[in-house]
This record gives sequence, C-alpha cells and structure tokens, in this order.
Amino acid sequence: MKKKIIFSSYDDSKNPYYGGGGAMAIHQVAKRLAKDFNVTVITGNYPGAVSEVVDGVFYKRISLPWLGPKIGQLVFQFYLPFYVMKE
Repeated sequence: MKKKIIFSSYDDSKNPYYGGGGAMAIHQVAKRLAKDFNVTVITGNYPGAVSEVVDGVFYKRISLPWLGPKIGQLVFQFYLPFYVMKE
C-alpha cells in the first residue's frame, strides 16, 4: 500500500479567480510524487469544479463554490483541518 501525501492550496490551475503559478508548482511536484505515493491536492471549490484525477494526482475541491473567491477562501480554511484529519 502506497503512503499518502496531501498538499493544500486554495489556488488551482483551473480556478477562474486565481489560477496562479503556485498551483502550477504544486502540480509539478505532486505529479512526480504520484509515481511512488497516493497524492491528493486539496483546493478551493469554484463554479463548475469537480474533484478529479490529473496526471495521477487526485484533486479534491472543498468549500462552497457559490460563495465566491473571498468568502470561499475563509470557508476553505475552516474545512481544511477537518478534511485532513478525516484522511
């Protein structure tokens, strides 16, 4: 059984509100680690987002997409510890 690695970042390369370089850097590291580990990247949720696997990395979107980018970030930070403890 592979060990699990979890990254968290509100940003996501597909996020229409942000989609910055940090998200791309996390993805590059995560996809390399996915060869030897189960890698999950927890990101914020946004309209039209779905949890998915990209390049062997599971992207889990949390928060409420209809809250918008600012309040959505606050809710993301609130949900994050609970999701990580569950995993």
